[in-house]
Amino acid sequence: MAMWRWDKTSQTCLKSPLKEEVGVMKLFGNHKSHPLAQGQQMIACGTKGGNILIYQVSSGNLLAHIENAHYLTINDLDVSNPCGSVDADSLCGGQAHGDLIITGGKDTSVKVWKMTQLLSQKESQGTPLMSWNDHSAEVTQVRFSFAASILRAFSSSLDKTFRVYDLPSKVCIKQI
Repeated sequence: MAMWRWDKTSQTCLKSPLKEEVGVMKLFGNHKSHPLAQGQQMIACGTKGGNILIYQVSSGNLLAHIENAHYLTINDLDVSNPCGSVDADSLCGGQAHGDLIITGGKDTSVKVWKMTQLLSQKESQGTPLMSWNDHSAEVTQVRFSFAASILRAFSSSLDKTFRVYDLPSKVCIKQI
């Protein structure tokens, strides 16, 4: 993995070897209010082998490697953002908004993970907070949404459906 600064495109800012082939990356934590990053940027990666990798941008260090998060390729992931003044701890069964990662893969599953748990395990088999297998074909996109004090997750799939999940109740509330 190589990173460049926007204002110095000819000079590599950081190079870090990857443990395996990555299919999707999400940069997060660049805001000082993020509960985990504490002002530092991190990159969450979903791999072709179905693993989750989390790197610290400033050092290139691998902070977490969760094996077999999915048994096939992770196609997409998203990291929840901190919500500021809203009572975040009351969301999602006490999980702070900003402490969640959602993954969707070729194995047709959608999974929500607690970021602090992934970071504390360093390298192991993680257990998702929530998991759904509602799609009949591979999941192509996943996203979090926070509106009107409600944390929701969304997924789309090659089965031509779009699903809406209510995280506090851990159920799919809508299929389109």
